[in-house]
Amino acid sequence: MFADLFTTLLPYGASVVELVLLLTLLYFGFAIRALVMRVREPKEAGAAYTDFDPTHLQAALDHDSLKFRHQARQYLREHADVFRRRPEEYDFTMQQQRAAAEVRTRKYVDSKLMSVRDITADTLKFIAAHEIFCICDPSAIYFFSVHFNLFGGTVLRLGSDGHREQFLDDIDSFDARGCFALTEFRHGVNSGFFMDTTAHFDATTEEFIIHTPDSGAQKHWISFAADRARVAIVFAQLHIGDECHGVHAFMVDIRDDTGSVREGVRIEDVGHKPCLNGNDNGRLFFHHVRVPRSALLDRFSQVDADGSFHCAIEKIRDRFLSVSDQLMSGRMCIGASAVVLSKLALLCAIRYSVGRTQAQWDKRLKKPTYDNTLWDKMCQRRCLVQALAGTVASSFMINFVKERYAKRSPSDMDEVTALVCGAKSYTTLEAVRISGMCRDKCGGQGLISVNQLGELVNVAASIVVVEGDSMLLAQKCAKFVLDKMQDKGKAAMLALGALESLKYNARLAMFAVKPGDVEGLLFVLNARVHFVAFSLALSLANYHRKGVGVLEAWSKHLLPTVLDLHNAYMDALSMQRSLIALKSISHEPTQLMLKRLVELFALSRVESNLGWFYSSTYLSSFAGKSVTARIDNICTAIDGRCVVRLLKAFAFPEELLEAIPIASDWEKVME
Repeated sequence: MFADLFTTLLPYGASVVELVLLLTLLYFGFAIRALVMRVREPKEAGAAYTDFDPTHLQAALDHDSLKFRHQARQYLREHADVFRRRPEEYDFTMQQQRAAAEVRTRKYVDSKLMSVRDITADTLKFIAAHEIFCICDPSAIYFFSVHFNLFGGTVLRLGSDGHREQFLDDIDSFDARGCFALTEFRHGVNSGFFMDTTAHFDATTEEFIIHTPDSGAQKHWISFAADRARVAIVFAQLHIGDECHGVHAFMVDIRDDTGSVREGVRIEDVGHKPCLNGNDNGRLFFHHVRVPRSALLDRFSQVDADGSFHCAIEKIRDRFLSVSDQLMSGRMCIGASAVVLSKLALLCAIRYSVGRTQAQWDKRLKKPTYDNTLWDKMCQRRCLVQALAGTVASSFMINFVKERYAKRSPSDMDEVTALVCGAKSYTTLEAVRISGMCRDKCGGQGLISVNQLGELVNVAASIVVVEGDSMLLAQKCAKFVLDKMQDKGKAAMLALGALESLKYNARLAMFAVKPGDVEGLLFVLNARVHFVAFSLALSLANYHRKGVGVLEAWSKHLLPTVLDLHNAYMDALSMQRSLIALKSISHEPTQLMLKRLVELFALSRVESNLGWFYSSTYLSSFAGKSVTARIDNICTAIDGRCVVRLLKAFAFPEELLEAIPIASDWEKVME
C-alpha cells in the first residue's frame, strides 16, 4: 500500500520530502498499534439478560405504519384458514398453485386496508403491506406486488388523469389484472434503455402499432402474463416517422373480457420452476398489434393526432429512467421483504434447535439422557445467533432506507437511489446465505417441503435477480460511495484520504475489544469503509496512469474491491442505524438485550473480514482472537429461553406458523 501511495500522490504535486514524511508517520502508526495490541486482553461477557420485553423490540423493528401492521396481522389471523398453507398444497399442479395464490391475494385485497394510491399517499404503509403479506405464500406476494406496485404504480405515476380515473379503482378491486412487460429476452432490467420492441405511430388512424421484430425482442419472464393478466404495460421504442423518441410505456389489452388471447398477441408459458409456480411467468409476442393513441401513458410525453411529439424530458436515456421509475419501488419492497424472509427462516431453525432433543450418554446413570438440545451445541447456536443479530441490524438499516425513499426529493435522488440499490443487494444476498444456513442446520427436517426452508432457499435466490441483479446494484452503491469521497476532486481526495488514513490508524492502534463498546465497533466498521474506498481510489488512479480505462479497471481488475466496498458501507450503515434504534428504546432490560445483539453483529462482521484486517495490518492477530472470544461469550449467554422470547419481536401470526411443523410442534407432527 505504501508503494501505491507514493507512486499515486507524486504526480499530483506532492514533494518527495512530504511523501517520505507521510510514509514515516504511517510506519510509526502501524508500529505503535502493534505494540499496544500485544498488551491488550479481551474481557469476558456477563450473564444473559432474560427480563427484556419483546414488545418494545417489536415496536423498534416495525418502525412505521404501526396501526396498519396491527390491523393487517389481525386480518391474517382472522382468516388463517385462507392464508395458512396446507400440506396437500405441496402436491398441487402448477394450475392449482396459481389458483391458490390468486385466492390468497384476492382475500388480502378484500381487507381494503391498502390501495394502489398508497404508493404516493402513504409509501411506508405500501411497503409494510408487502412485509406483512410475504410470509403467507411466496407466489401470492409476487402476484400482489406485480399487480399493485409494477402495474398499478406505473399507471399511477405515468398515466394521465384519464388513465388514473379509468384504471385505479379496478386495480384496487383486482378487476383490472395487469402485468409489467419490460424485460426482453435480449435485454433485461440491467440493460438500460436498450429495447427492441417497437411502437410506430400511424397518424392516419391515430394508433400505435406494437410489434416484436424478432424472438430476441419477446417480453420474457413476465409475471402473470401466462394465464391471468388482461392488460400489459408494454415498454417499447416510440417511432414517429423516421425518428425514434426512446422507450415509452403503453397500455395493451392482451386478452378480451372472456380471457381469450387477443388477435396479434402470442403468449407462451415459461414452464415449471423450482419454486414460485403459483406465479404464471410468460413470454409475450406482438405482431403489429394496434392500440389507440390514448394507450400511451403520457405524463411526460404526448403525441398529438398529427404525430407531433412533446416531451418534458430532453435526453432519451432520462426518459427511460422516468418511465421505469417504478422499478425503484419494487427494489425497495423486495429489499424489505428479504429481511422478513430471513426472519422466517431463522424462526423455523431456532425454534427447531431449541426443541430438538439430543441423546447424550450419562456415565453415572449408564444410559442415554435427553436433557440436551441442538441449541446446546455451540456450532448450532453460534451460527444462528450471529445470523439473528445480523437480521435485526438489517431491519434497522432497511427502516432507514424506507424512510429516505418515502421522503425523497430531486435534490437527493442520487443518494436515495444508491441506498435503495445497496439495501436491495445487501438484504437479498443475506437472505440467500441465512436461508441456506437455516436449512442446513435443521438436517433432514430442512429438506421436507412442509417445513418451507427448502422453498425459502429458492425464493431467496429468485429475489436476488428480480428488479435488477443484486451484484450489479451493489456496484451502483459502491460507485456512489466512491464519488462522494471524490467530491473535491481526485487530487484533493487522494491527499485528504491519506490524512484520514493516519487518523484511523492512530485510533485503530489503540483498539481493543471491550464488552459493550458498540461505539468503538462502529468506528472500526467506518474505518473499513474508508480504507476500502481509499484503496479502490488509489488502484483506479494507478490503472489510469497505465492507460487503462475506468470501466475496464472497475469490471476486470477491481470488481472484488468494488463489491467489498458495498458490503463494508452497508455493514457500517446497519451498525449506525442500530445504535440510533438502541437509543430510542426506553425499557432498560430490552435496551441491554438489543445492545448485546448489536455488539454481536459488529463483532461478527469484523470476524468475517479478519483476513482483510490481517493482510492490511489494520488489526493484529491478538485483536482478532479477542473478537472471536467475545462472540463466543455472547452466544453462550443467549440461552434457549432467551432466544425464543426474542423471536416474538418478529410478530408473526402464530395461526400461520401452525402450517410449519418445525416452527410449531414438530414432534406432534412426527407422531
